[in-house]
Amino acid sequence: MKKQLLQLAAALPIFVFAGGLNSVKPVKQVSNASPSVNYTTIQHVPQRGNVNAPFIPSPFLPLNSTASQKSLSVTRDPKSGMPLMIENIPVSEIVTSENCRQATMQVLETISSLVGIQSSEEFQVLHTERDNLGITHVKLQQTFKGLPVYGAQAWLHFSADGKASFNGRTQITPALVSTAAVLSESSTNVLVRNDVSKQHPFQEFSFTDEILLRLKQYETELVILPDAILFGKFNLAWHVTVRPNVLNRWEYFVDATTGAILNKYDNTCTLGATTAQAVDLNGITRTIGTFNANSTHYLIDASKTMFTGQQTSKPGPGNGIIITLDAQNTSMQQIQYADITSTNNNTWNNTKSVSAHYNADVSWNYYKNTFGRNSINGNGGDVVSFVNVADDNGGGLDNAFWNGQYMFYGNGNTQFKPLAGGLDVGGHEMTHGVIQETANLEYQGESGAMNESFADVFGTLIDRNDWTLGEEIVQPAFYPTGAMRNLQDPHNGGTALGQRGWQPNHTNEQYNGSQDNGGVHINSGIPNHAYYLIANTIGKGPAEQIYYRALSLYLTKSSQFIDLRLALVKAAEDLHGAGSSQSNTIKQSFDAVGIGSGSGTNTTPTLPSNPGSNKIILVDVDPNDPNSLYLTDDNVANFTPISQTNVALKKPSVTDDGSYAVFVGADHNIYSIQLTSPFTQTKMTNDAYWDNVAISKDGTHLAANSQFQDTAIWVYDFTLQQWGKFHLYNPTTGQGVDAGGVLYADALEWSHDGVYVMYDSYNKLNGLGGQSLDFWDIGFLRVWNNATHNFSDGEIFKAYNNLDEGISIGNPAFTKKSPFIIAFDYINTATNEYTIVGANLETNEIGTIFQNDQLGFPSYNPQDNKIAFNSTDQQSNAVVAFINVDASKIVGNASSAVIAINLGGFAEWFGTGVRQLPSSIEETEISVIKLYPNPAGSKLNVELPEDIKQGSLVIYNLLGEKILSRTVEDSGVKTLDVDV
Repeated sequence: MKKQLLQLAAALPIFVFAGGLNSVKPVKQVSNASPSVNYTTIQHVPQRGNVNAPFIPSPFLPLNSTASQKSLSVTRDPKSGMPLMIENIPVSEIVTSENCRQATMQVLETISSLVGIQSSEEFQVLHTERDNLGITHVKLQQTFKGLPVYGAQAWLHFSADGKASFNGRTQITPALVSTAAVLSESSTNVLVRNDVSKQHPFQEFSFTDEILLRLKQYETELVILPDAILFGKFNLAWHVTVRPNVLNRWEYFVDATTGAILNKYDNTCTLGATTAQAVDLNGITRTIGTFNANSTHYLIDASKTMFTGQQTSKPGPGNGIIITLDAQNTSMQQIQYADITSTNNNTWNNTKSVSAHYNADVSWNYYKNTFGRNSINGNGGDVVSFVNVADDNGGGLDNAFWNGQYMFYGNGNTQFKPLAGGLDVGGHEMTHGVIQETANLEYQGESGAMNESFADVFGTLIDRNDWTLGEEIVQPAFYPTGAMRNLQDPHNGGTALGQRGWQPNHTNEQYNGSQDNGGVHINSGIPNHAYYLIANTIGKGPAEQIYYRALSLYLTKSSQFIDLRLALVKAAEDLHGAGSSQSNTIKQSFDAVGIGSGSGTNTTPTLPSNPGSNKIILVDVDPNDPNSLYLTDDNVANFTPISQTNVALKKPSVTDDGSYAVFVGADHNIYSIQLTSPFTQTKMTNDAYWDNVAISKDGTHLAANSQFQDTAIWVYDFTLQQWGKFHLYNPTTGQGVDAGGVLYADALEWSHDGVYVMYDSYNKLNGLGGQSLDFWDIGFLRVWNNATHNFSDGEIFKAYNNLDEGISIGNPAFTKKSPFIIAFDYINTATNEYTIVGANLETNEIGTIFQNDQLGFPSYNPQDNKIAFNSTDQQSNAVVAFINVDASKIVGNASSAVIAINLGGFAEWFGTGVRQLPSSIEETEISVIKLYPNPAGSKLNVELPEDIKQGSLVIYNLLGEKILSRTVEDSGVKTLDVDV
C-alpha cells in the first residue's frame, strides 16, 4: 500500500477540462456563529489549553440512564433529544381500573429522568380507555405548578403482559421562578382585542351568540409556553382564543409578565379548504380536496388532520398538505413543474391530475383510518404527486415511481396508459414511502423484493376488489391477462422469466442474477403469493393488520425472506396469540412458497477492534500558526505539526491502519501524507480541479469530487491506474428510471468493505415561476466489485428520503466497528438549527447526539464510544469538541461534552493497527470473457466461455461508465450494437 501511494503522483493523469462544465458549486455554510472566524478562506492551529472546559453552547437534555432503564427501548426526537416512544417499561402488576392511577405514577417515576421531569406529579390524567385488545390507554397532560405546559401531552399504554409503553411530545421540567402573572386576564383580553381588531371589525357578542350559538368572545388560560426555537426555554403566557365575530377565531399567546405577543394565528376553518367534483381518467366523478385562494382553485388538500397552515392563504410545503403538481411533460433530468389550478372549482380538465390527486387522498385515508398512520412519514408530512412526467427524450413515460420524496406518474407509451389511472398503482407508490419510513427495506436482493411485495400488497388493499395490480393502466397487447401483476397467480399467464408479467411463485423459481437490482420486481412474486394464501384464508382485514405490524415493528433494512416469515408470525401472535389459526396459516403459506422456518438473518455484524493506538488528525484554523494539519492522541496533550500546505476546510481521510491520509489543498489539488515521521507529503494532482477526496479503508482506491457542479463522483483504482466516473442521481422504484435533481456531492467516506462510497449531495427540482424544491441528503454509491476486481455498476441507495420541507442532512461518518451505524448533521434551514444525529440504518432508529451551533462534521473514535465534532466556544472561536455516546452509538450524553481542542476543526479519529475488514464476497475463479475489436465502433463481439450458460452481462468503458447491459442465455460469440 505504501508503494502504491508513493507512486500515485506518477500514476494519476493530469486532467485538462475544456468547456461543458457548470458553474463552480457554492461553499456549504460551515458556521454562522462568529464574525471573527472567516470560514470561506484557509486559516491556521491552536492555543492548546483548557482541553476539559465544560462545553454547553446551547440547552441540552440529560440523557443518562439509570439501571432500571437499561432494558427500555427509546426512540428520540432528533431535534430536541426528547423521547418520542419508550417501550418495554416494566409494571409491577396487571393494570385494572382500580390501580390504573398508581401504575401510571409508577411508570412515570421509572422514566422520569429519561423524559427530564422531576416528579410524576407533573402529569395529570386527561382520559383513560381500554380497547378490544385488552390494552389500557391513559392520556396525560404535562403541568408545572398546576399550570398546563402547552402542547405537552402523552399516552401511556398498558398491555396485558405486564409491560407499558409511553409516547408523545413532552418537555423537561420548566425552570421558571414564578407562575404568578403580572398582566391580568382582563388586561390581556383588552390587549388581544386591540390587536385582532387590526384584522377584523370587532363585534360584541349578543345574548344569542353566547347562549344559543354557545360561543365565547374570549377563552383565556394561563399556560407554560415552550419556546418555539430554544428547547428547554419557557414563558409564562396567557393563551387566549378570541372570536372578533361569529365567523372568525384567532389564537393568541401573550407573555404574562411583559404583555408581549409571543405568537398568534388565525384558527378559522371556514375558508381555504374546499371539495370539488371532478372527472378522472376512468371517466368516474370523484370528490377531491382543493384549496381556494383569491378565487383561484389549486389541487391542494388542506382538510386533513395533519394540516398545520392557515386557511387564509395558499399553503406552502411543510404545512401537512396533499398536493398534485404538473411536470409540464419534462423529464426527471430537466423537470419544470407548476401548480395545477382552475378558476372554477368543479371544472378540472386535467383528468390525469384528478386521478393522481384522488389516489393520494384515498391512500392517505387508508393508512390513517386503518392503522392510525399520520401521512407517509407518520408525522403529518406532505404528500406530493407529479403528473405529466416525460421520459429522457421528452416522450411518453411507461412508468410510475417513488423517488424517495415524491410520487411521479408518466403518461404511458407502448405498455401502459397514463399510469395515474390506477388507484392500486398510486397506493403502491405511496406505500414505498411508508416502507421507507418504517422498515426501510434496502432496494436490492430479497430485501428489495420484499419492498416491492409490500407495495403490491398494500396497493391491492387500497384498491381491494381483486388480487391484481395495474388492471386499469396496462395495454392489453403487452399484458394479455389484463394485469401487470397477479398475487393469486404470479405466473400471470406466462411460463418463464422474460415473459411480460411473469413472476416466480416459489423459491425453486427464484431469480439469482444481478439485473433489476437482484430481481426486486421479479422475486416479489414469491412473497406476493404467500400473502395471497394468507389473506385468502384469514381475510384481508386481519391480514393487513398483521402485515402492517410486521413492517412497522419487526422488519429492518436488510431483512430477508426468512425474516419476513418470522416477523409475520410474531405479529400474528401479538394480535391473535401463539398457536392461533392466523399464525399457523402464515407458517403454512410460507412453506407453500418455499420459505421455511429457521434462524433470522444477522443484519448487525460487528467488526474487530483496531489493535493500534488512537490518533486524531485535524485542520488548524489559527491565523497566527503557519501549520495547517496536526496529529494528536486521545489525551490531546501533545500536538505534532505535519503539514503547512493550505488545506480546504474538509475532513482529511485516513486509511484504516492509520498509515496515510489524503486531503484537498486550497489550490484544489489532491495531496497524500504519510502519518509517521518524517510525514512525507505528495502532491497527487496538478489540475486544480478537486473539492474533496476520500481514501478507501485498505488504501487501494480514492473517491473524489470536483469543485464544479458536474453531478459526479470520480473513483481511482491504484492497481488498474484508472479513473472511473460515476453519475449521481436520485434512485426511484421504477425499473430503469433515475430521477434527476442532483447538482453535486460534497462529503465522502468509503464503506468498510470498499464497495460503496457514502456521500452527501445537494438536490434541486426546478419549478416554473422561480419556485423550487431543494435539500441536502445522504446516499451510497456502489463503485467497486470485489469479485471482478473492477468498477461496479454505480447503483445508488439513499440513507433517508422524504425529508420535511426545510430539513437537510449531510456530512455523514461511519462508526469504526458497526458498518450499519452513522452520524451526520441534521439542519433545519428555516430555524437555523443544527443537530448531530446518530442513525442505525438497519433498524431505522435515530438518536440525538448533540444540539450544535453549526455543522459538526462528526467522527467516531476507534472504540465507537466517543465522537469528535466542530463547534464554537463561548467566545465564538472555532473548536473541536468531544462527546460520549451510549452503547447504541446513536445517542450522546450531553453532560459529557467538552471542548477538546481550541482553534481547530474537521478532526478525523483513527487507529494505527491492522485488522481484518470485510470484503463482502467470497473469492472465486473468474472466467475470461473476450471483447473485440477494442476499441470498438458500433459493433462489439463478446465471446463467452463454455462455463457461462446464463447470466447478466454488463460492459464498462475505461472510465468505469456502464456502456450496455444484456441478459445472456448461453456461451459463444455475441455481436452487440453499442456506441462506444
